[in-house]
Amino acid sequence: MAIVVTGHRGTGGAPRMAGSLGLRIDRAEATAELGYWVDAEYEGRGLVRRAAELLIEHGFGPLGLRRIGLRTVVDNVRSRAPAERLGFTQESVLPQGAVLADGPRDLAVYGLSRDAWATRGA
Repeated sequence: MAIVVTGHRGTGGAPRMAGSLGLRIDRAEATAELGYWVDAEYEGRGLVRRAAELLIEHGFGPLGLRRIGLRTVVDNVRSRAPAERLGFTQESVLPQGAVLADGPRDLAVYGLSRDAWATRGA
């Protein structure tokens, strides 16, 4: 799923890709892993949260998933914020669970169950 912004000033009003989201689905387990990316220019506008809500709703609804996971580098506060706003719970930290260009980094592991999603804000 792409996040497209229309009417962007720098492109003369042409649509521009602002980010993307996706679910990596394990049908046998009825689970998925949510991943997202947003261009730095569009951070802080709620685009990831709103698009992720639609994707999560689709996952727990028509796709029949029972759990959605998410992983992000511990010190990536901008990536962790949408997960926490969406109701994901941090379940663990994997020491040196990711290797990036600047070396190994700790990885935060989040999870969200269908039941938790259904009762959020209740």
